[in-house]
Amino acid sequence: MNSEKAKTLAPLLMGLGRRVRQHIEEQIAKGLLQPERIRVFRYSFTRFEYGENGLGNYREEIQEIEKEEWGRAWLRGVESTTESDEWRALADEFDNTQPLWSFVVCLASKRLNRGELTDTDLEAIRDDFLAESQGQPIHYQLDVHISGLSVMTDPLSMRLGDGSVRLRPTRPEDIAVDRPVSMGQGFLENFDAVAVYDTTAISVGQAQKKIEWLLALFRLATSGSVQNSSYTIDSNSCRFPGMPVRLVCGMMGGKHRVGRVNGANQDRFIATCERVGKELPSDIAEEERSKVDPLAVALHRFSDALFTRGVVERRIASAVMGVESLYMSDKDVIGYKLAMRLAKSLGYLGFEPMKVKKTVGDAYTIRSKYVHGDSLSGSEMKKMSDRYSGLDSLLSDCLTYLRSALIFALLGVKGKEQRIALIDESLIDDSKAAELRRALDAIRDIAGP
Repeated sequence: MNSEKAKTLAPLLMGLGRRVRQHIEEQIAKGLLQPERIRVFRYSFTRFEYGENGLGNYREEIQEIEKEEWGRAWLRGVESTTESDEWRALADEFDNTQPLWSFVVCLASKRLNRGELTDTDLEAIRDDFLAESQGQPIHYQLDVHISGLSVMTDPLSMRLGDGSVRLRPTRPEDIAVDRPVSMGQGFLENFDAVAVYDTTAISVGQAQKKIEWLLALFRLATSGSVQNSSYTIDSNSCRFPGMPVRLVCGMMGGKHRVGRVNGANQDRFIATCERVGKELPSDIAEEERSKVDPLAVALHRFSDALFTRGVVERRIASAVMGVESLYMSDKDVIGYKLAMRLAKSLGYLGFEPMKVKKTVGDAYTIRSKYVHGDSLSGSEMKKMSDRYSGLDSLLSDCLTYLRSALIFALLGVKGKEQRIALIDESLIDDSKAAELRRALDAIRDIAGP
């Protein structure tokens, strides 16, 4: 469909929209269109705790009640509209009337589920229908239910790309979802925060990819095991007229490391999301890419270290390999170079260079043993545990360093070869050291300790 045809169809679609609305109102007034009555389990809470680790303990009460739902009643409400003059005026403009029928179904679904359908609503649905028909993006609201992120502040708002995000802690009503009796009582879904992401997309698939991008951004901003347990997707898309729809996701792993947003760090969190979000590639979270990209490899290793189940050595190895993808070339074969480069660059961010060098050197030793199928000896394990108060603490340091290295790669010196060359040359050339310092000073407020 071209833009000229869209202009021709616009008033006709409004006419059909008003006809559908009128027909539904008449059906309801005559008692010919009524909601279905179903029995559900309804949850309420006598205790609901929330703290720095996110959602805590709660105690729910369950009642079996009867409620009204429109279900597929919209079908009875609109099936006769295909005999109207408004439908016939439009049908001739389409080779296939299936898209037109989807438009009608979308109108009916929105009217019955929202309780009203104003002219403003009709215009928005019509405009999105025409935009979709021309392959243009339309508005989506994505309510993302997040595990691994504690929000101990008032709701936060931020601008991200072509959209905006409102982030808040989980509330009782978020998880107390009515469940049909036919499904059994089951278990309530647990999550720690809700992000309402208003954005645009050309399809549901692209909207889902934007959720993965958002979660990758939140991991980078907090170094937390941030993932979504479910999400609700809503739009005026006539390709999926039954929205809003809630989808449950497979969890990547446990909450090994909770990301925290509180009054002390909320400004830094917002600044990190907004600044990094401008540079983070839209497809960065996709596992399948057409070519190997060092930034994507590093981010995936970062996620692996945050989520992977199993021995902690595996997660340390993942974190080190993430740093390697940003700071090592295929000609570099020793961990000494990695430790020196990271210590030099992170020193300008406010980290202690000698501590970084020693920590990365020890982590590289663990990584080398792990990838070759070996493990630390008893004495080596004791030495590492004494030095870092356990390997989990060593992993935490590695994740912090990898996070800073990723932000430097995104906002500082973006080319891998140029980044490595600048760091190496800064060790012997004062002018290069000053150039490196300037690049890192610009991100110190969000990438430092």
